[in-house]
Amino acid sequence: MLSLFGKLLRKGNGKEAGSGQTQGRPKSGGHAIDAKLIHSDLANLLEHIDVPDRYAKKAEALKQQLYSKESADQPLEEVLNRIVSLLIEINLEKQPKQEDIDLFLVHITEKIEELGEAVTGSGFVAMAAHSSRSQLEQSVSEQMSELEQQSLVATQLGPLKQIIASRIAQITLEIQEYRQKETLQGQKFQSQMDNLNQKIRAMETETKDLKVRLMAARNHALRDALTGLPNRMAYDERVSNEIALWRRYHSSLCLIIWDIDHFKGINDHFGHQIGDLVLVQIANLFAEHIRGTDFIARFGGEEFVMLLPHTGKQSALKLANKLRELIGEIGLATNVGVISVTVSCGISQFVEGDNHDSTFARADRALYLAKEHGRNQCWVDDLPD
Repeated sequence: MLSLFGKLLRKGNGKEAGSGQTQGRPKSGGHAIDAKLIHSDLANLLEHIDVPDRYAKKAEALKQQLYSKESADQPLEEVLNRIVSLLIEINLEKQPKQEDIDLFLVHITEKIEELGEAVTGSGFVAMAAHSSRSQLEQSVSEQMSELEQQSLVATQLGPLKQIIASRIAQITLEIQEYRQKETLQGQKFQSQMDNLNQKIRAMETETKDLKVRLMAARNHALRDALTGLPNRMAYDERVSNEIALWRRYHSSLCLIIWDIDHFKGINDHFGHQIGDLVLVQIANLFAEHIRGTDFIARFGGEEFVMLLPHTGKQSALKLANKLRELIGEIGLATNVGVISVTVSCGISQFVEGDNHDSTFARADRALYLAKEHGRNQCWVDDLPD
């Protein structure tokens, strides 16, 4: 979106609302904005957006309005508001629904509660076994104490034998009952432990599956659906990491902005399917001819961005010209024949005091100058090395 609006402003009078000269661009002659051309560019944007089925009619209606003769009479602000509203709705459609997140949290909570109950139940079994053992020990102790007292006061052997036999029978019975209880409690405890282990294994499996799905969803979210390259979101993450490393180790870091020359003409002349094929083939060429440490992403539309760690401006320019010449020489094979395509780029190196926006603005201006001077060129910003 930022790239698109930047282009729209360049096609206008070169000024932003409430400001003077457009930042990073030379002053222009102050011509009025060509509303018809802007509406055409907006319609072209809608052609390249992955629109869910439920919004397809709305998007098609917007495109027809933009292509109509009456579109030039519509206020530009109103047109932009309708398109931005559609983009916001599409973006929200692709985000995870809050209800799904709530259901997932409830599911996890229930699993944790089940484990807690199983562990508590096992604890109760262990406590019951300990209590039964204590009761048995107390009963046997009391029985032995009574036998000792009876032996001291007994005057005849017969009654004493009967008393001893009775007490021994009682102790034997209690020991048998204890063992039966212990066996049952042990079985119950083992059953609960087995149940607990099954739930733990089930949760481990669910966790692994969840990790796989989350990784797949993340990879999908960070990939451009058409070219398979990292997308704008992936670029934002990567550039933050590369800037942090550049600041820490003070190594060279360069940024390149690429743009396919006359891409709108390709779409208009050959159709959007051929335009998409051109984007895919150029993306593949970029990916195949950079180092493993370099990074390439589709920034939007026909623009690509590269990050070159441990690379100065002159080395970056050498690599960029090699890629530019390669694309210009081989042509791109399509079902309508080989199409000659050229690219232009702007290069900027991060310097002390830079942030992403300042470096990107210089590279964007260098790209602008490359196109102004005939396209099929690579320009470097004018800061000294």
